Amino acid sequence: MLLALCIVAGASRVWLLPVGIAGLLLYFQYAQPLWRREAIFALLLLAAGFIYALLTFVPPDDPGMDGETVTLSGAVSSYPQYFDNRVSFEFAPENPVAPALELIQVNVYDEFTAGRGDVLELTGKLIRPRAAGNPGQFDYRAYLEYQGIYYCLRVDAAEKATVIAPGGGIGGMLSDYRSKYGAYVEKALTPQEAAVLLGMVLGQREAIDEERYTDFQNTGVVHLFSVSGLHVGFLMLSLAVLVLYASLVGWPVPVTRAGIMSALLMAAYYWGRQKQSMNALSLAGIIILLLEPHALFTVSFQLSFGAAYGLVWLFPLLRDALPRSGRLIDALLIPLCAQLATLPLIIYYFHLFSPVSVPANLLVTWLAAAAVMCGFLTAIVFPFSSLLGAFFIYPAGMLVELIMRFIELSARLPGAYLMTAAVSPLLIAAYYLGLIILGLRWQRIAQERLAVMAQSGAEPTEEVTGAAEIEAGHGAESQETKALPALRPAGHKAWLDPMRPHWSWVALLLIALLFGQAFYPAGWRQRGELEVVFIDVGQGDAILIKSPTGKFIMVDGGGSRTYEVGEDVVLPYLYQRGVRQLDMMLSSHPDFDHTDGLTGVAEALPVIMAGFGVNSMHDEDYASLLGILREQETEILSLQKGDILQVEPGFTIEVLHPQAGKVYRDGDDNNDSLVLALRWREFSLLLTGDAEQTAQQILLRDNALKQFAAVKVPHHGSRSALTDGFYETVRPQVAVISVGANNSYGHPHPDVMAALTQQGIRVWRTDVHGAVTLLTDGQWLNVSGAAATDD
Repeated sequence: MLLALCIVAGASRVWLLPVGIAGLLLYFQYAQPLWRREAIFALLLLAAGFIYALLTFVPPDDPGMDGETVTLSGAVSSYPQYFDNRVSFEFAPENPVAPALELIQVNVYDEFTAGRGDVLELTGKLIRPRAAGNPGQFDYRAYLEYQGIYYCLRVDAAEKATVIAPGGGIGGMLSDYRSKYGAYVEKALTPQEAAVLLGMVLGQREAIDEERYTDFQNTGVVHLFSVSGLHVGFLMLSLAVLVLYASLVGWPVPVTRAGIMSALLMAAYYWGRQKQSMNALSLAGIIILLLEPHALFTVSFQLSFGAAYGLVWLFPLLRDALPRSGRLIDALLIPLCAQLATLPLIIYYFHLFSPVSVPANLLVTWLAAAAVMCGFLTAIVFPFSSLLGAFFIYPAGMLVELIMRFIELSARLPGAYLMTAAVSPLLIAAYYLGLIILGLRWQRIAQERLAVMAQSGAEPTEEVTGAAEIEAGHGAESQETKALPALRPAGHKAWLDPMRPHWSWVALLLIALLFGQAFYPAGWRQRGELEVVFIDVGQGDAILIKSPTGKFIMVDGGGSRTYEVGEDVVLPYLYQRGVRQLDMMLSSHPDFDHTDGLTGVAEALPVIMAGFGVNSMHDEDYASLLGILREQETEILSLQKGDILQVEPGFTIEVLHPQAGKVYRDGDDNNDSLVLALRWREFSLLLTGDAEQTAQQILLRDNALKQFAAVKVPHHGSRSALTDGFYETVRPQVAVISVGANNSYGHPHPDVMAALTQQGIRVWRTDVHGAVTLLTDGQWLNVSGAAATDD
């Protein structure tokens, strides 16, 4: 724990944390002479860890090659992942020109096959990944940097990726073996059975049906596809088997952790120290962090060690504290303790709480154990005999089918999963503090039971010695537990003892604080203020409006041809805010970069009312979205010039364009965009969609435009949307441009930026500032960006 805290402090250059911990250690050294040796050791570890992190977390200099086209030769250093539209793998170039290019993430957008260890020649564009532009968004740049990757290489055609030489040595053999095993499984089982089994055995998730994978996530059993210590536990036959399996799956952090633990426990068994699982787990963590300190900041590391600590520390304490014991109770407590230890992390990263997780894991874990065993045995025997392989692969397929049916049923239960709002790291720390206090309380209960049994002359059972073993660290032979009740503070200091009963209520309160923030209604935050957020969706529009009384309105939802904007960007942002329902959804026009994300949002969240432009609502590009909304029984509105949506008293949305029955299209539907005027008290905002010169000239001619406090720049700052007199009439203080970084359209156009600058308008851009938020009480206006400070 000390090492982890030091790495966090060193990576973030926070000196106060190690200084504070050092102060506490010095106090304990002074106040508790018996702990003096431990305190000195902890101080040395603290200093070493902090200095190590300071030296390690120094990113290499950026060579400034973002956007450059290069030709590189090198070797594939990971097992490739095959998606519908691309192949992805890590690539180590020969003679890299800069340290930041020693390892590159490659994406080939074509049909291409490669193996780990293959030597390739690649021609493509180097891309520096952007940091997350929205709160709650997966930070792909940080994810890659934790693996030592600072650039991606985009290869657009298979002919630009050439295999110079196949991989050799053990790596090449393993890659070939893995490919043949995958082909054998896919031939023997149905596509989905094969995809799920390969996901559980090898961690290959890309072929799993998207809806089915979501069911696994929502029921809390998606960890089956993150090859982990669970799998190692199933296969802990010998170190040779563990090394073979870890090499086959690529040595991910959970497998590395479990492999080290297994090796240490095996060594402890031969040396007669079988009760050292906590020490083995801690030592495994120290080894991994010394080899790769960046692993501490990955979700995989945190979940893996969190679950392991739940099983190694919490499980025996809770089991021993209960008045009854048995295999059935243990079967219930094992998934419960793992869930308790990882729950804050799941809420923090995935905004998900799954009440069915414990019962789902109770059954699925054992079915998965059998399936993984059968799958692994298949991998061992199929090269020698297809018939013998069939003896194991068909039972594996049957078990996978049972798992899929059970998960599908569990995911459809009412209240099977609940989406949560973002929680602060401080409340996560409070939760774990509460869990530690509960653990200490359970330990005290077990110790007191053990002491009573010893005084009565009864023989202690194996079940009630676990807590004492954790305390003493030497197994059941320790007799120190008889005297432990006397360690309670005396007199007025007794209340400070964390093992006293009243501290259980303190612990429960600390845990409840996390749930309070997670389920706090989103509409209750910042009551009395209007909030408009221009979500960073790349080249597209997505705007979330929160009314002063807490109603949520979505205007457009972004869209991309290469990834699911709704599921990957918009929904994570809504979830981290705790939005569980949209009171209104408005679509400016049916262009893909405005509507595609709305479809994903409508599939996930109920929508009370939806509005579309009168001239475009029957466009075929709306067919899928309208079908989802009608299935929800959403009220659908046809909007035209003159319509006023009374959101709540004092807050209105007026439709300024288009007019019914008039055609504004000239090769596209941009000039059919809804143009909306938001008004609340003294604040006003003009949302223009992709309205270009034709629509703007109509608005100017009809005197529909007045002065607005803020404006969304039309069509992402396109030159075709720049109209003489537009900004002179609107005269906004603030202009927001929703635009993608390094887009191929050249948006925003220099002429547009010049026009805005000439008018003295302050410009905010999603490609520069990330999500841009306008917050107002109707009198003052505050503007902020998620990726930059006000400038």
